[in-house]
Amino acid sequence: GRFDFEELCDTELGAMDYRAIAHNYQVVVLENIPVMDLEGHNVARRFITLIDELYEGNCALLCSTLLENGDNTIIETPMDLFSGASETHASSQAIEEEEEQEEDGQRQSVFMGVDVAQEGGMPVGALASVRELAFAFERSASRMFEMTSRPWWDRVLGLETKE
Repeated sequence: GRFDFEELCDTELGAMDYRAIAHNYQVVVLENIPVMDLEGHNVARRFITLIDELYEGNCALLCSTLLENGDNTIIETPMDLFSGASETHASSQAIEEEEEQEEDGQRQSVFMGVDVAQEGGMPVGALASVRELAFAFERSASRMFEMTSRPWWDRVLGLETKE
């Protein structure tokens, strides 16, 4: 099947929809994938879910990226599609280390009448969500790399040679 990124990830589709695609298509061509960041987290989460379902469905994947005019971004690996993910992951690890060193230094704040722990001005719950998304970006990049590899395609298409 051939799909545009927007029609699959910038709409109200979910895991069941992506599972149906994986079930119906052995090869998926996904075009116009933009560079994503944490600002567009809903679209990024849908994309991650799509990649997970295609991976679990053993689909072969062919991708193309969408770069805006004048965008000098170089996409060399799937991780390059996730702008800032590695920096976010690294900074969240640094904050985690600070948390371990500064157990008693945790500040409290009130949000909607509820005490909320804060680190670096960010509610700990939001930080956990950022960490989770950064980890999911890394997992998806790894899966995309594998799903676009020659050995994966050979296996999916039944071209593997038995030795």
